[in-house]
Amino acid sequence: MFFIAIIASITIFGMFYKYIMTAYLPAISIFIFLLIAIYPRSSDSSFLSIDRVSRESKLSRSSSKIKMLISFTLILLCLLSNKPYIGLACFLISAFIVVVLGGMDLKSYISYISIPTAFIFIGVLAILFNYSEFRPDILSWKFFNSYIGISSKSQLQSRLILAKSFGAVSSLYILSLTTPMSEIIYSMKSFRLPNIFIDLMYLIYRCIFIIYNMYISMKLSAKSRLGYIDYKRSIKTTAKLYSNLLRRSYLSSSKMFDSMESRSYKGEISFLKDDKIYRN
Repeated sequence: MFFIAIIASITIFGMFYKYIMTAYLPAISIFIFLLIAIYPRSSDSSFLSIDRVSRESKLSRSSSKIKMLISFTLILLCLLSNKPYIGLACFLISAFIVVVLGGMDLKSYISYISIPTAFIFIGVLAILFNYSEFRPDILSWKFFNSYIGISSKSQLQSRLILAKSFGAVSSLYILSLTTPMSEIIYSMKSFRLPNIFIDLMYLIYRCIFIIYNMYISMKLSAKSRLGYIDYKRSIKTTAKLYSNLLRRSYLSSSKMFDSMESRSYKGEISFLKDDKIYRN
């Protein structure tokens, strides 16, 4: 988390340099660093617990079609907007729906939001800093015959991308943290989506859990055999772990298909529905 905190604080400092008073900006960056580095993540924030969290939500019995409509509308609004405050508004609306209406613990929600934080900030950092033969107007360092720095245009783009990213992720959480996967699949069937698309989505979703459990057991086994005792051995262990994981995941998918065929699979997976939820 310290690496993510450093990236986030640098990104925040660069995005608002000369936009916020210089006297306050270092304090804000340090606060962001401490918030990400020290804030305790919930042990329940793994994606393996998302399905259980969605079933415990107060909105789990609500219409999944309405939740899908709200979620996708907010995501589309984030993608089409060219103002950062639109993404921020989508983020706040989504947090209100999941935490206040759905009854989810705020600490757990922040933990789930922190999962994609590293990817978002690394991507925004790449947009923020430019390498060009022309000197940026905000901040620059000479590197050989060109400059590395921040321009006013890259600042605007990075703020917009950051707001869009967090707004879209939080909008997707409206659906994933309040609606079980089985209900999402049934709603997609009612929208007349192709069966092959729905079946693939379900199988990929199931394989994520299977492969992740494989990874956890293999990593614990490697740790118990001192596979991570030093840096050199950690590299070798990681390479062997992922190569073995690829082989075992392929074998697992083959066994899964064989078991489906033994249960009279004929190109379509049937799902049961809860009549209490999908009543007319």
